[in-house]
Amino acid sequence: MSSQSAPALTGLRYLVLALLLTMPVWATLTRPGLPASQAGPLPVLELQAAEQGETAFLADVGDGWRGDGPLHFWLARGLRITGVDALTALKGSALLAILLLSVGVWWWASAVVGKRAGVLAAVLVVFAPVFLSALFRSGDWALLWTMAGLAWAGLGLALASRWGLALAAAGAFAATAAYPGLGMWALAGLLLLAGGRRHWRGVIALLVGALAGLVVSTPWALPSSPASGGDGILLHQLVEPGWLGAISTLSLDTPLSFSLGFALLALLILAIWAYFQMPEVGGQRSEVGGRKSEYATRNTQHANSQSAIRNPQLLWHLAIGLLFLFFSLDFVGGRLGFVPATVAAPWHLSLLALPFLAVAAGSALRLIPGLRETPLWASLLIIAILSAGPGLAPDFQTYDIPASPAAIFGDNQVMLLKLDPEGALQPGATIVLDADWLSTQPIDFDYNIFIHVVDDAGATVAQLDTQPQAGARPMTSWLPGEIISDRYELAIPPDAAPDLKLRLGLYNWQTGERLAAGEDDALELHNTD
Repeated sequence: MSSQSAPALTGLRYLVLALLLTMPVWATLTRPGLPASQAGPLPVLELQAAEQGETAFLADVGDGWRGDGPLHFWLARGLRITGVDALTALKGSALLAILLLSVGVWWWASAVVGKRAGVLAAVLVVFAPVFLSALFRSGDWALLWTMAGLAWAGLGLALASRWGLALAAAGAFAATAAYPGLGMWALAGLLLLAGGRRHWRGVIALLVGALAGLVVSTPWALPSSPASGGDGILLHQLVEPGWLGAISTLSLDTPLSFSLGFALLALLILAIWAYFQMPEVGGQRSEVGGRKSEYATRNTQHANSQSAIRNPQLLWHLAIGLLFLFFSLDFVGGRLGFVPATVAAPWHLSLLALPFLAVAAGSALRLIPGLRETPLWASLLIIAILSAGPGLAPDFQTYDIPASPAAIFGDNQVMLLKLDPEGALQPGATIVLDADWLSTQPIDFDYNIFIHVVDDAGATVAQLDTQPQAGARPMTSWLPGEIISDRYELAIPPDAAPDLKLRLGLYNWQTGERLAAGEDDALELHNTD
């Protein structure tokens, strides 16, 4: 085997290892159904709406610059050409994003620190509980493409070649085209990294790629609305083990954790400590019995031969990661005033911190030679995986997703996914309605459901007013993305006139005001034979 081919084979071996170690995360998306996330089936409905040309519905569901860009949907629509359904296409796009993120982080850290550190960095990012929360609990799959774009742009800056410039531009484009607001934050971090290294051609490449991404995203994005006060991460949630509950309702008493992962934090501490200890370990003579000790000699040689250890770019990675982490924190229970939450939710910034922190944490393998030994290195990989905790076993739901919602009530507050009637809409009959409801955001009032059967003159001949599931699941208890199934039964008087219509809607039982939903603020069924 030639000396030139050996490094390539070694790199391929570590790349395959990184992909195999991250398999418990990306392979999970091949399970049937959808994660029991806050997004629920909304991404599928958005994709189907876009394919049907229902841009108004798609825009209404979006959340401006804080919402999805077109890249994730473009890729999913490309997969649809193969004949797969919308759900499979979206999961395929997300799976590809995770694979590219893993490869990008591995290569990025390998170029800066070393191949073993690259494997460790990929595992640290993908198994971080905050990443698993975005994947399986919030369902923000477009975020995955922003992270992948960030990783490949960082790789391009590390390579510092013509191909590197192309990768930097492509990564910046992907980051902004996938999630415009968060992509702009990613661009800010990358510009700091390039500027800190005086890599001015890299700065230009990043700006060109990001500008192209914004050009394609601007028609997609809407004016943003202010973020809710619970968008920040609380400091204690960065270090406590556990699993994230409701992202949109974080508060001081939230019992579940947004933990970044103990392994990443521990390696960061080791790397910082070792970095500032290197001048003493490598530059001093340790005399034992009048002779220089073998330990001191070995560390001196290591420090001299590994001058890249002192490369300040590792400190830049650490500083940028901590900066993103700082902006994502909420110390007092209310959103930090200087975080432009209308551009990106503050908790999203912790995701951008992960690649930078993982590269910096990987430097521990070069700064502390013993960690490069295979048993210790393997132990670090295992600890990083175990730190994910219950995030490795997300709940999945399997249910039918219609081509489009049966009705949308309010300002995209409540969706009636489907309404299946049984029985004839005629005098003397009993009609049964099976309904699947979905909330797209926390609901602040327990609206009543009304069902009216009216004749041609508009007179009500039968009606039902009820709370969801007969009061067992009031709307304030609904979680965003949760499917609420309900069943309603209504008897029609035998003396009612023929040609009946059925209307279903929601209203405020205190004021009598209905939630907007088409004509007469209700879904209308003309016949159910």
